[in-house]
Amino acid sequence: MNQMLRFLEMAVDQTCNSMAPPFTQWLNGTIRKISQEKAEVEYVVRKEMTNMAGLLHGGVQCGMMDDAMGMLANALGRDYFMASVNLSVDYLEQVKEGQRVITIAEVVRNGRNILNMNCTLQTLEGRKISKAHSNLTNTTTKNPMSSDNKGQMTK
Repeated sequence: MNQMLRFLEMAVDQTCNSMAPPFTQWLNGTIRKISQEKAEVEYVVRKEMTNMAGLLHGGVQCGMMDDAMGMLANALGRDYFMASVNLSVDYLEQVKEGQRVITIAEVVRNGRNILNMNCTLQTLEGRKISKAHSNLTNTTTKNPMSSDNKGQMTK
């Protein structure tokens, strides 16, 4: 098991900590499951996440799914961080403030240069709210928990 996956596993059922990126902290999700195949992150829809109609904003939905896919990409333990080259979202249903939702991100294909992923955002009862598809590519930014850095996370 790689160092990043170990680090993420220690965060299961915990709220975000200061090691998470600022946007991840703002979303304030709770990792429910993490492996090299799947990531599940739960969120509570807050007022500042809603649009004028009081529904979960589409941009926030997209951000939740992108963030979950990013966590899953990190769990793969690559030496370099990955970045999205495209992200397509289908909005299917609506969610109101106060509701709990969960993202379920899955690896479709883990290629040498391109990582292909799918993610759904759904209620805890399983009603699909939106779904996303993304391709990620390697960056030149070293993963601080890669084998070359001996698993030492730096901030």
